[in-house]
Amino acid sequence: MRTFYINPNLRWLILAVLAFLPFFLVLRSITVSAPGEDLAAGMGGKTSNDRVQQLEVAVVELQKQLAEEKDLEKDLMDTLHKYKKLVVKRSHAPGVAPPSPLPEGKFLDCQAIDRIQITQQIARGYSKVVQEGKLGDKHYAVKSTSYDVKNVKDCVLGGMYKKKEDCFILGTYQVLKEAMMLKQLQHPNIVRLLGLCVRSENSSPIIHERGVTVVEELGAPVLLRDLTEMDFRAKIEICLDLARLLQYLVDSPMGSVAITDWRDEQFVFVAGTLKIADVDGLNSKEPSCNKEMKCLINDMPSGLRCAKNMECPGTNAKTNLLHARHHFLEPMLGTGIPVEYLAKASALLTDLQKDKLDADDLVERLEDLLKFVDTVTKVPPLEVDPRNLDYY
Repeated sequence: MRTFYINPNLRWLILAVLAFLPFFLVLRSITVSAPGEDLAAGMGGKTSNDRVQQLEVAVVELQKQLAEEKDLEKDLMDTLHKYKKLVVKRSHAPGVAPPSPLPEGKFLDCQAIDRIQITQQIARGYSKVVQEGKLGDKHYAVKSTSYDVKNVKDCVLGGMYKKKEDCFILGTYQVLKEAMMLKQLQHPNIVRLLGLCVRSENSSPIIHERGVTVVEELGAPVLLRDLTEMDFRAKIEICLDLARLLQYLVDSPMGSVAITDWRDEQFVFVAGTLKIADVDGLNSKEPSCNKEMKCLINDMPSGLRCAKNMECPGTNAKTNLLHARHHFLEPMLGTGIPVEYLAKASALLTDLQKDKLDADDLVERLEDLLKFVDTVTKVPPLEVDPRNLDYY
């Protein structure tokens, strides 16, 4: 094997060249790139300006993001500080206080309705059970359905469905219908809907296990025999409440609405105001014309024209006036009237009977009658001449 011999001086020269080779390559790259930069400068510095602008935009964007992050951090720290104070406050409390009654005007949801204490049953109707409930210092009418109401019983006994639970849905529908109608019909002479809870179709005596519960204003029952024994001015005010209700129902959000049930128990007194309390029987569909295209009320000609859609517009309003006169106005304004008011009260009832008044006219006539009563009963001040007094 042949051995190569390298002179020591030449060996050190080769090592030196290898050591300085990287620095030479870097220096050469800088020298080569310089002409390109000169060319860019010769083109007016366009590339450099573009880079500067991009950098400026990037800086502005970063400053904006930093400002937003600082605001977010401040909000987060404020929220944590408030939460910490709340936790400390609760940790020092002796116990958890029960939830307070809902403020006036707040609609009751399922959680609030679950806290209502049922105090007594008020009535059991065709499709609903009405109970009195208490929450805090407020009393409410609580409505729901059960298997004991008439329409559910009739359905079960009649074998209409194989399962009695299917019959229960009929009662549930009536309760929901009343709630939906009260949502649409809002008037001082209609009870207010104060709460609604819908869970299922279950029936239970326990309020938080019921499927559907409706909460309304609680009122005192209306008895016609008691109304007829009131003083004349109070009678007029009650009749005026009823007339204003009919006036509203002529053109309500549901259209022209007829009251189909005029029994006393359909109405209540809330803080002295007459209100209709059971609205699931209200009907907003006008009756159809007969085969001769005539409009009838109680099988008698009504004087209304049959429309192209074969309905009799205006029948609901006229029917309301007819029933109001028969069930309330005549019993209250037709008997036991003081002599000084007899002429005006009789004229009002006569015009109603002759179909000369609509709901607007009835409200106006009753308001005039009320003003007349106040004028007549107002006692003038006693004028006394001191010179005619005898002193003892």
